[in-house]
Amino acid sequence: MILRNLLSMNRPTPAPLPRGDLKPVHATKLPSSEGLGVGSWCQFASDSRRFSLSILSAFLMGVVALGGCVKDPAPPQPIAVADAPESLQEAFKGAGPEVAQLVNDIVGALGKKNFGKASLALQSLSGRSDLTPDQLDLAARAMLSVNEALAEQANSGNEEAQKTLQFKRMTK
Repeated sequence: MILRNLLSMNRPTPAPLPRGDLKPVHATKLPSSEGLGVGSWCQFASDSRRFSLSILSAFLMGVVALGGCVKDPAPPQPIAVADAPESLQEAFKGAGPEVAQLVNDIVGALGKKNFGKASLALQSLSGRSDLTPDQLDLAARAMLSVNEALAEQANSGNEEAQKTLQFKRMTK
């Protein structure tokens, strides 16, 4: 019955205090966190939730802070065009027939200094999903040097190289 009266919303509104007549703070009674145990349980649950949230937010801030410290990997360094055929043959030794054919096409094109054909074949090779990370890295490094040689050929007036560069720009 006492609990029902305390929780009842049908209580009379207290009379307003006259102006200038302030009620002393020590006279106001606040509900105790002890007693029936209900309040203390609510306080514990609220505190533990607040504690969990603070731990979680501290963890997330740490992850974000450490994530910002990771440096981007350096771009791959191109290999010399002259070294590319031997490096590609070594890296792709034992590859499947399709990959082996692409590598042979690249090596043949490089031997003839047909950098346009070599560039397109390297691009096709780099797009394959069955390569190892080392093979992908080597293909990217070879493509950098072959594309540079292709640009030099185009700048020196080689029409085939110019057409290949134009085709690559259109198909990006």
